[in-house]
Amino acid sequence: MGPGGFPCYMSGMLYLTMRYHVVAILLAATACQSPGGAPSSRANSIRNLAGPVVEGEVAVGFVVGTLSEGENWVGGFGETRLGSQEAPGAQTLYEIGSITKVFTGVLLAGAVLRGEVDLEDPVNRFLPAEAQIPDHASGPVRLWHLTTHTSGLPRMPGNIKPANAADPYADYSEADLFAALPKVKTLSPPGEKYAYSNLGGGLLGVVLARATGQTYGELLRKRILDPLELRDTRMALDDGQRARLAPPYDADRSPASEWHFDVLAPAGALRSSADDLLRFAQAMLNPPKGRVGDALRKSRDELFVGPDGKVIVAFGWHKHPNESVIAHDGRTLGYSASLTLDLEHNEALVFLTNSPGREVGVLAAQALDVMLEKEVRPNPIRVEIHLSDAVIDRYVGTYRFGAFQELVVSRRAGGLLAQMTFQGAAPVYASGEREFFYRAVDARLVFELDEDQRPTGLALHQNGQVLRAQRKK
Repeated sequence: MGPGGFPCYMSGMLYLTMRYHVVAILLAATACQSPGGAPSSRANSIRNLAGPVVEGEVAVGFVVGTLSEGENWVGGFGETRLGSQEAPGAQTLYEIGSITKVFTGVLLAGAVLRGEVDLEDPVNRFLPAEAQIPDHASGPVRLWHLTTHTSGLPRMPGNIKPANAADPYADYSEADLFAALPKVKTLSPPGEKYAYSNLGGGLLGVVLARATGQTYGELLRKRILDPLELRDTRMALDDGQRARLAPPYDADRSPASEWHFDVLAPAGALRSSADDLLRFAQAMLNPPKGRVGDALRKSRDELFVGPDGKVIVAFGWHKHPNESVIAHDGRTLGYSASLTLDLEHNEALVFLTNSPGREVGVLAAQALDVMLEKEVRPNPIRVEIHLSDAVIDRYVGTYRFGAFQELVVSRRAGGLLAQMTFQGAAPVYASGEREFFYRAVDARLVFELDEDQRPTGLALHQNGQVLRAQRKK
C-alpha cells in the first residue's frame, strides 16, 4: 500500500507481496458528462486507450474520471462483477487505499491552522508514557515527518501478525501499536530521508485524534466529508453503498478479500467513487471559503524536498518535480486507485479499478499522459496461449538463483505457479512454449532447454535486468 501501491522488489528478484490478476468482458463504456455536452477529445483518447485493455481480457472493470474547466467526464469500462454484464460508473465504489493519507494530511493542515498542533511538535507529546518512540540521536520524530514519510519509521510495525494474511490490517489494534512504538528503531535521521511508511501514516491519524479529543472517523466526517458533501467516501459502508461496491479480484479471477482496518485506518481505510473523488478534487483546486477550504489550500504546501529534487511531499500529497502536479495512488489486495491534480491548469484525473494488473496500471499512466499532454507510453497487451500438459509438466521443479534464493515452479489447473523463497506463489501464463509472464508486473520467465528439451534453467526478465537460475536435480 505504497505511494504507487505496487508490489515491492528486493535484490533484483521478483517480490510479490500478494497475488493480483485481471480479467475483462467487452462492454460498451458508460459516460457521465457535465451540462457542457459531449465528451472532449481527451475523453475520447482515453476511451480509445481503454478499448484494447477491455478487449484483451485483462481487466474486470475500471472507471476513469476527468475534471477540467467546464467539463466533468466519467467513463466506466468492463464489468463491476465478473459475469454480471453490469458496467461500473460514476457512483461505483472502490477501495482507494493510500489515497486515504491525503485526507489525513488535510486533517493535519486543518489542525495546524486551528492551533491544535504544530508541525514541529514531537509525536511523543501526544502518546501515552508506555508508547513513547525512542528519539533518534539527531532528534525526535515530529508531526511533519509523518505526513512526508521522512520519520525514519519502518514501512510496517514489527509486531503485525495478521490472523488472515489476505486482510492484514483488520486485527491490528491500538494496543498492538502502542506496544510496538517503544521498540521501533528509526531507520534514518527524522526529516532527512524519504522512506514510505504505512506505520507513520496510520500513526498520524492516531495522534490527531488524541490531540483533538475525537476519533479519527469523527474528525474525518466533521472536517472534510460532511462539509464537502462526500457522501460515498467512507471507511464502513451502509447496505446501499455496499451494493455499489465493485468486489475485488485476484490473479486467478477468484474473489479476493476486501481490506478492513483498526488503528491504522488513517493509512488506507477509505472507499470512494469517481463522483466523490472528483468533487474532492474540485475543492482542492478551488478551495471553498471557511475552515475546510483553508485546510485544503494549506495541504498543498510543500513540506519536504529531497536532496536531488525528485521527491517533493506536501501534506500527504506527492508533487511531480518541475510541474504543478500533485498526486497520490492507492493499492490494496484487489483494488488500485489514483488521484492526480494539475494546479496550474485546474484539471484532475481519477482512476479506479477492482482488477489491478499490469496492463490496467499502464492504462492509468496513459490516461495521465493524455491529461498532461505528454507522449503516451505504449501498453502491449500480453495474451496467454494454451500449452499441452506434457509441455507444462516438464517445467515443474526448483530453480536456484543463489545460495539463499530459489524459485519453485509447480502445477496449477491449466498452467504453472512460481514461488520465490519467502514469498507467496503467483500464477504465470504462457506466451510461448518456453516463455511465461506474470499478470501483476512486467516480468517474465524464459526456460532454457537442453537438446532433449529438458529444462536446465531459466531467466527472469524484469526492470531491464536478466537474472539466471539453474534447475536443481
